[in-house]
Amino acid sequence: MYKNILIYADNAEDALNAVKSVTNETPCPSIEMITFLYIFPVSHQLEEIIQEGIKLEEKLYANSSFVEEACRYLDKLEIKHQKLVRIGNPSQEIALITQSDRYDLLITAKAESKETLKSIAQKARCPVLILNKK
Repeated sequence: MYKNILIYADNAEDALNAVKSVTNETPCPSIEMITFLYIFPVSHQLEEIIQEGIKLEEKLYANSSFVEEACRYLDKLEIKHQKLVRIGNPSQEIALITQSDRYDLLITAKAESKETLKSIAQKARCPVLILNKK
């Protein structure tokens, strides 16, 4: 079954829904680690960061704090978890991460364009589950 799971989301509701989805489908004892992935779209906000003088690292971790509720949920189930923060293009970063690290499943709960989702699914080196927005 799925032991190492990568969850790509950008808000608390989607991260929690992804966690609940995977823990309901997979027996919890078989899950070894869930990694929350936040990709900072630097091309969209780089100018703003430079103008405001905001330190990039502070902005990255401030933006990725949304996973805390999902982490508390996993703590109750005694499932290990971690947070991975990257900068760049989502499909390229996911391709690199799934190529170099061993993930059994990627869950994307982020509202992306159909083209981006297709690119992520094609480049990921593991099965991909796309959670639809309700």
